Amino acid sequence: MNQLVAGLLEISAIAHDDATLKAALEDLADRFEFTGYAYTKLLPGDFV
Repeated sequence: MNQLVAGLLEISAIAHDDATLKAALEDLADRFEFTGYAYTKLLPGDFV
């Protein structure tokens, strides 16, 4: 689990566009043998 969280943190630090984010999430999903993934782009004000 720590490796998964570390991978997500690394992706969030380096992915500056949707294409990079998509490729990085696909690689991470493959590495942990997930069959798919989903993400949410939260913006300031989403949690009111």
